[in-house]
Amino acid sequence: MALDMQSLLHSASGLVGSAGSAGSAGSGLDMQSLLHSSSSLAGSAGSGASQVLTAAVGQQRMDQFKHEAEDRASGVFDMASPLALDLAASQIPGGHLMLDMGKRMLKADVPGGFTLGDKVLIQGNAQPGMSGFRVTSVPDGAEIYIAEERGCFHCCCCWMGTGPTYHVIKGNPLTGTDVLLMQSHRLCCCTSPEIDVLTPDGELLAGVDEHGCCCFSTSTNADVRGTPVYRVTGSILDLFCCGSHSIMPVGGVTAVGQIRHSCGSISIDFPSDARSSDKAALLAASLLWHLRVT
Repeated sequence: MALDMQSLLHSASGLVGSAGSAGSAGSGLDMQSLLHSSSSLAGSAGSGASQVLTAAVGQQRMDQFKHEAEDRASGVFDMASPLALDLAASQIPGGHLMLDMGKRMLKADVPGGFTLGDKVLIQGNAQPGMSGFRVTSVPDGAEIYIAEERGCFHCCCCWMGTGPTYHVIKGNPLTGTDVLLMQSHRLCCCTSPEIDVLTPDGELLAGVDEHGCCCFSTSTNADVRGTPVYRVTGSILDLFCCGSHSIMPVGGVTAVGQIRHSCGSISIDFPSDARSSDKAALLAASLLWHLRVT
């Protein structure tokens, strides 16, 4: 109710004044009746405004209670769901493995079926006549093969423009199909190499580029579909010894994963929330280390 108390009182005073004038003119109006009517009108307006205010406050409290109840229910569900899934998985032989596969399927965003586990171990291929790497996924044990295609002049620090090409093959390296293509390139032999990750259809999926500082520290930027997602930081001195590089989220200060280099192998601990496209970018980042030393 939008009645203005001062306006009502002002109107009542005017009414009383008019009544006084009319009374002195012999109109017969009762002054006390007019005053009583104006007071009743003001009282009704005040009571109505008070009721509207009380109702508004009550509605606000109800809305606040509703939002708090919804947030609490959502929090309980988010907390209980993983516990219930883990409990159910523990009662089924191989349940945890199936649960991990289901979680990976929800994060599979790469056409062609490319997917990896929580960790991977990358080892050089031991078969003669085949240059590349064998990638073992953990914990599922699945394997993919990375075939390396090098030209005659693609040796360390001696190439520019388009560099070695890496074919990510699912299944047998001789008969399997490409699920990803990783193309390296750099402007000149004095600059750090970059790698573009492409789908079999030629769509740019991810990219990694490296920046060094004073020949000691290095930072590799990894982006997915044009959006920066991770930074891989470490030391260039790790090229000559066993070392590790930290995987940092963009804008974050705490490592969420790690890339470890050792003699003849590379292991990657992926971030827990990494999608398949993120893992493809980090896999390419690990190959930059290989490009620098070969």
